[in-house]
Amino acid sequence: VPFPCHCRLGEQYYRDAMEQCHSYNARLCAERSVRLPFLDSQTGVAQSNCYIWMEKRHRGPGLAAGQLYSYPARRWRKKRRAHPPEDPRLSFPSIKPDAEQALKKEGLLGQDGSSLEALLRTDPLEKRALPDPRMDDDSLGEFPVTNSRARK
Repeated sequence: VPFPCHCRLGEQYYRDAMEQCHSYNARLCAERSVRLPFLDSQTGVAQSNCYIWMEKRHRGPGLAAGQLYSYPARRWRKKRRAHPPEDPRLSFPSIKPDAEQALKKEGLLGQDGSSLEALLRTDPLEKRALPDPRMDDDSLGEFPVTNSRARK
């Protein structure tokens, strides 16, 4: 009579093993979804999160002839916009400490570091000789003009 007891013990052992495998896989998938993309050690391929793994509770009856099960569709989410890399020519130049010292020596920068006083002391804009913007090497003339409202 020990045989039926042995079967129950084997069945319980099998269920425990399956439950442990399920919890391990769920934990592994949760960890991987946090640190995406991850490098698969066996294939050497960068993997990303996939939604093909559904749990039993998501399973529904088949909707078409010959279809055993159906699963809910993945919720639609708007894709993130990729920001284009910024052109370094369009950024503001940074003021370096040695440039500030040169401006102080020329008297264009106040001793307290205030550039407002220096601007007030300089010549007005009408008297200054402005460079011709058409002759500037760093002009934006090489960029194509696009109409952003022309999208359909």
